[in-house]
Amino acid sequence: MKIAVVTPEVYTYGAMLVAGSLEEAGHEVKLIKVADLRSPPVDELRNYPMVCLGLYSTLHIAKLAPLIRQLAKAGCYTVVGGPAAFEPRVVFYHIPEVDAVVVGEAEDSIAALANLFSKASPKPPPKDLEGIPGVFFVEGDEVAGTPPKPVDLDKRPPPKIPPDIYRENIRGANVYMEILRGCHGNCTFCQVHCMFGRVIRCRALEDVVAEAREFSRMGASRIAISGGTVTYYRCSGYSFTDLLHSLSSLVGPDNLSTPDVRVDAVDDEVLEAIKRYTIGWIFYGIESGSQRMLNKMRKGITLQQIKNAVEMARELGVKVAGSFIVGYLGESDEDYEETKQLVEELSLHDCFVSIAEPLPRTPYLEEVLKSPLSENPVFVKDQGLYG
Repeated sequence: MKIAVVTPEVYTYGAMLVAGSLEEAGHEVKLIKVADLRSPPVDELRNYPMVCLGLYSTLHIAKLAPLIRQLAKAGCYTVVGGPAAFEPRVVFYHIPEVDAVVVGEAEDSIAALANLFSKASPKPPPKDLEGIPGVFFVEGDEVAGTPPKPVDLDKRPPPKIPPDIYRENIRGANVYMEILRGCHGNCTFCQVHCMFGRVIRCRALEDVVAEAREFSRMGASRIAISGGTVTYYRCSGYSFTDLLHSLSSLVGPDNLSTPDVRVDAVDDEVLEAIKRYTIGWIFYGIESGSQRMLNKMRKGITLQQIKNAVEMARELGVKVAGSFIVGYLGESDEDYEETKQLVEELSLHDCFVSIAEPLPRTPYLEEVLKSPLSENPVFVKDQGLYG
């Protein structure tokens, strides 16, 4: 069966995994990047009986709603997944034309759903979707489905790599590769521990290296490994240092980065490995210069740990960037000023600032929903799709 996997703006790793899983299941799959969400390739997509859309931003729900409605009208079976679809009720509320939402780790579920659809005419009834982990649908007036379950990373199909992957530039890398899933952190704003659990599951070193080799063969020259817990990589006796050494031997240190790391997950050995085997940069998730806000975010770190981690990296010759969150519920002017002061004090090589976003199914979303609007520093009444 012909299936299109749509990825907005960039080739996301998740979309490549979904496409690879569908191809492994015997389907004819095309991975389509929609660079301009204002003019998606509707005519091309209409030719696919099944269209899967991976949404990594909640903004995509609004921006891609018109496309999904047109596809549904043309008779396409539409499936939505990705971080923005982690709460299926939101998707169905705003885009009721969606046939199914896949929540959590999608590799096994999307293949099972596609196999079921290929045997149905014209579409499988909602009750037939029961029992497929992570698949949700509308039955009557209710959203129903089966809770997701973890994927065995040792049996996970390889990603489908697009031929123009070399054109991608995501913070300087062509692709962010996955080496593990899970996080034992408890950050209120983060979906990782909500989606993948708090047990860290690592991929086999040989599988990671083989995948990196295939990305290189397909034209990717700059590879990053993703996840704030990457330094906890341990598999079959291999360590994070072993992993970096193996990947660096393949692509070269100038083409490898391991950007996102927690400040409480580094030591001299880790930083030495980053210095020796990668481009020599590290990106700490600092979030705030206010200890009160760090506690409120359940970040699990102290201001002193932040300062120590930055100084440790600097002493070993690793360049340091930091990411910060502002506009978090309950943040005062004093908290904000403390963050500005910390940025000045640390003298980072680079920094990124984002506004707190209540992502689906995170503790922060629950906190926002329970709080009066007057206490939310970034609330603006929506007059569009969500009004």
